[in-house]
Amino acid sequence: MKFLFSLALFLACLTCLQAQPTHPPLDSATLAQQKEYTSMEEALKADPLKVYKLNLSWKGLKEIPPSIVQFRNLQVLICFQNELNMVPDEIGNFLNLNKLNINSNKLIDLPATIANLSNLIELSFSNNKITKFTNEILLLNKLKYLNCSNNNLTSLPNKLGNLRHLIELNCRANKLIELPVEIGNLNKLEFLYLQHNKLVYLPKEIGDIVELKVLDCANNNLAFLPVEIGKLIYLKGLALSVNKLTFLPNEIGKLAELKILECEHNQLSSLPIEIGYLTNLTTLKCASNLLKVLTATIGKLNNLISLSCDSNQLTTLPSEIINCTKLEFLSCNSNQLTTLPANVGKLSRLGQLYSEKNQFSETEKQRIKQALPNCEVKI
Repeated sequence: MKFLFSLALFLACLTCLQAQPTHPPLDSATLAQQKEYTSMEEALKADPLKVYKLNLSWKGLKEIPPSIVQFRNLQVLICFQNELNMVPDEIGNFLNLNKLNINSNKLIDLPATIANLSNLIELSFSNNKITKFTNEILLLNKLKYLNCSNNNLTSLPNKLGNLRHLIELNCRANKLIELPVEIGNLNKLEFLYLQHNKLVYLPKEIGDIVELKVLDCANNNLAFLPVEIGKLIYLKGLALSVNKLTFLPNEIGKLAELKILECEHNQLSSLPIEIGYLTNLTTLKCASNLLKVLTATIGKLNNLISLSCDSNQLTTLPSEIINCTKLEFLSCNSNQLTTLPANVGKLSRLGQLYSEKNQFSETEKQRIKQALPNCEVKI
């Protein structure tokens, strides 16, 4: 009996040893030069220890082929758009793996052995049926890119902040109601995608993600933004469309690097005057709100290229808008406008003006067209 037990233990250890990589991971430049194998047949004809990249996408796979264990030095595994309903525990044997893409399958969870992938930099399991975040992911301390979008996640773990090297986190199209306050510990995060969830608020700790460049919270249930959002001084893109916002905090004016602000389809009755401090803004979308006026400080946006303010209650546009000398696109359809600023012709770069479904007289329409001879005018 002892002999059988010792033999079983020896075989188990031998199997584990055989699964170990034969050398450390290749650096990114060397890896980029390696061949990407696109079928098992092709890969099995090669030296298995020199198969570093394997792409098995669109193969109709119901399981990851067991023979994959031969590729002990594998660093990139892509199994996109198959019919996988599980990832085998053996995935944890690929200690050199730095990219794992298992998007668009039928997965309901991930194995705990994923914690062994200590060199993993990119993990993507978008468009599956996962309902609970696999906590072992939190042990992947080299992870930089995490995509868990289009699943059925209702929450993120409190220890999410342990992923201190994370640069991009994509949680779009889940069922998240709130975010853990520990998200503020992700001090290297630059891209955060939260659109199409059920978030009712953002924690004030969001302001601690000081390196954030893009924050997309569109299509949620947000009723307000924390004033701490003003701490995101490197933010370049902020998407807030299709929420329940009734105002934007004055602190938004501190986002000096912001280039794109989208706040369409909310319940905003005004824009803060501090918006005039956003002098790097190139795109402002505030259509489908309850705006009756646009703040005159909009004239300070001297880098503004595109302005959309359709479907509001505007009766006029501020005369200061002519100071937006780089403006190329202006859409103000479906308002209550009776006139545009007298010197609208000074917007010499304006190439498209859409102002249909307003209350312009025929005389005013002609004046506008004559003032903008090089502009496509729909009025």
